Amino acid sequence: MLGEPVLAHPRNIVRTVFPGRPSLTTAPHQDHRPIKGTPDVWTAWIPLGGCPDDLGGLTVLPGSHRGGLHPVADGTIYFDTNAGVEWRWNPMRCGDVLLFHSLTVHRARDNRSPDRIRLSCDFRYQGRSKPVHEHSLLPHMRWIGWDELYAGWADDDPLRYYWRAYRLDIRADDRLLTPS
Repeated sequence: MLGEPVLAHPRNIVRTVFPGRPSLTTAPHQDHRPIKGTPDVWTAWIPLGGCPDDLGGLTVLPGSHRGGLHPVADGTIYFDTNAGVEWRWNPMRCGDVLLFHSLTVHRARDNRSPDRIRLSCDFRYQGRSKPVHEHSLLPHMRWIGWDELYAGWADDDPLRYYWRAYRLDIRADDRLLTPS
């Protein structure tokens, strides 16, 4: 799909969405802004269990990846919902995967269930020859470092710091790369 060897970002995200907290629902955004590096990153969003209508899930704006980076305020992309914006969503089952480009506008849906927690995870992938921002190589939220996470692992475990074996173009600045 990427036409070259793949870098699986080591920064993986697990999301916990409680019912009855719509103020915490993730607003419309594109992943490229927080990820930086190459715009050619793909996200795999995976529900950790069934995700019927009442649990919400993720919804996407079809074709939005072709519109480049949208202007944002506080990280959120605002759309006039009366202007014909048609979000797409589908219930998902355990084992389903939603794969989308980092320029795809997407948002979470509210968890409207009375008492169930929605669990999901995000994994990101890009071509190894493309630039990657240094923070994409760190643990999510940075509450703990790799040394602590890898404590107890064998020093020669091939999964430990696997990305260091690649010749990556690691970027440290916060500038967004222009999508090609």
